[in-house]
Amino acid sequence: MNPNQNPFEHLAPTGPTYARLPLLQAFNWEECLARQAPRQWYVVAFRSIRSATADPAYLKLLDDLAYEEAMREPGLLLYFRGALTEHRECLSVCVWESQAKAQAATRLSAHQAAADITDDMYDVFELERWHLIKHGAPAPLELQPAPWEPAQLLHRRRTATPIGTSVLVDFDAAITNPQAPHSQELGYSQ
Repeated sequence: MNPNQNPFEHLAPTGPTYARLPLLQAFNWEECLARQAPRQWYVVAFRSIRSATADPAYLKLLDDLAYEEAMREPGLLLYFRGALTEHRECLSVCVWESQAKAQAATRLSAHQAAADITDDMYDVFELERWHLIKHGAPAPLELQPAPWEPAQLLHRRRTATPIGTSVLVDFDAAITNPQAPHSQELGYSQ
């Protein structure tokens, strides 16, 4: 592999149900990184269930603007924009050279605008933050939960209350606790 070639250029889902799978099973990571030397990357996975009333054109516009803005920043290696399933589920992924570069991009205006609408556009929106680690052969790839500041917490689910209003529930342990209620409901755990 050309050392200047992006190893994630050919990252692809492993099948039609990838959005419900644990992240290492959802994509062809091993194939993409087979010739890479040991190192690590920072991965952010966006799992969501879109609200039935969400405006897809507005979501795409904000997503496009955030993507264009992030591409001007150093360190973004991949943005995989997942396809919406028949159940309105989606799994999208960003791979960064480092967590610091990803965190810098979250402070950009287009990213902030896209983040600000999550409560209105999604029934479920969860961010998973991982360090993807390639060890020397024959060790498999490894995902380790990446620490984040509490202000960055974006694990929310809008749920109906008995009187029909919506509330937001934070999932502090969404990454490290696969028994969290959202993992069971969406059919995946890490």
